[in-house]
Amino acid sequence: PASCPIITVFTVSNRIIKKGDAITVSWQVQNADKVSVDAFSSSVPKSGSASLVLKKSLDITLFASKGTCKRTSVKHVEVVNSYPWEGAGGLLVGLLIIEMVGLQIGAAQGNIWLALIGLIDRSKKRRPWGVVYNAVTKKFVSRAIVRLWNAKSGVLVDTVVTDANGVFKLTPKKGKYVIKVTAAGFTFPSKLIHSDTDSGYTNIYTGEVIEVVDENDLLLFSIPLDPIKEKRKIVVGHMIRVFFEEFVGVIGPIILMAGFIYSIVVTVMYPLTFNYIILGLYGVVFLIKAYLFLSRPKLFGIVTSVDGKIVSGLEIGLFDKEFNTLVSRTFTNKHGAYNFVVENKAYYLQVMDPRYKVLGGQLSKNGILVKESPGKSGVKLVTENLLVYPVQKLVKGKDLKQ
Repeated sequence: PASCPIITVFTVSNRIIKKGDAITVSWQVQNADKVSVDAFSSSVPKSGSASLVLKKSLDITLFASKGTCKRTSVKHVEVVNSYPWEGAGGLLVGLLIIEMVGLQIGAAQGNIWLALIGLIDRSKKRRPWGVVYNAVTKKFVSRAIVRLWNAKSGVLVDTVVTDANGVFKLTPKKGKYVIKVTAAGFTFPSKLIHSDTDSGYTNIYTGEVIEVVDENDLLLFSIPLDPIKEKRKIVVGHMIRVFFEEFVGVIGPIILMAGFIYSIVVTVMYPLTFNYIILGLYGVVFLIKAYLFLSRPKLFGIVTSVDGKIVSGLEIGLFDKEFNTLVSRTFTNKHGAYNFVVENKAYYLQVMDPRYKVLGGQLSKNGILVKESPGKSGVKLVTENLLVYPVQKLVKGKDLKQ
């Protein structure tokens, strides 16, 4: 009714406080003859605010009346001895700090992106190429000879040499194989690395039999080599770091899940903005994990003709953009697939087979431009899809379409 009081504002500054802390109670009432707050000993004006120190949980009630018409509003304030995040939450924060330290170990070796993914998921994301590295210093090993042997017959299948970034590429046919690596000053297989991850490196290989089930599979291994001569202090430091990383790798998923469940419970019990923010951060982490799990790097470019057919056995050359010199060449396999693992620079792609020309793309007189990947250093994978068409060639005075 129009003759009754109207409570327009009644708030408390905090719904949860520690014992002995103060809150601010604010109110505003219209059309009232008398206004009071039970937490205060006397009547109060129609609008105002006041501080209140609480030692126990309390329901604070605002009373407003005009004649026989009365209105009330209640706010509950929970008094606790300590905030939840000061107890078990402190332990979780400590474990997260351990996880962050583990991240920095990987980042210090120049593998920041992989280490960052490692904070989110210790399984990490594999490089789309193979790499040989020093098991102690974590630096790349260049000019290492990587040999692929048939595991059953013992026949040498392929031999490649790592580049300046320790990168190698092997694309064998279906079968079972073993890899052997030789490099001056190093021994293989590593006796220092015993897990599937090592700092920023993943999918560690130490001499096991490999089974290839698809010819489009690349051997995406990180191969550690033990240095023959290394200072004992460095080796001991490495062993401590490996133990610490393995420990973090075990507790990482536990931290994530325990923290997520704990944040849900705390947010339900104490619906504070801070708790909603923490819960939201966990949600973001899980979304990133899902993205990393579902996303897969593009390993090959596919060459097709204008009639939609796969072009196999086609020679493709990769040329340095700055000097227009041939960097590497390869042939498409029976699926029309190819790739190049090269330094992150700008290049031109050219079809070396005179029977075909490239259609579309950023075509210039030097070929299709492959741009440098911005903000990245080291190695990249060239996997441009190419659309080609057969050209006409003059054979014995006649135009023959090939």
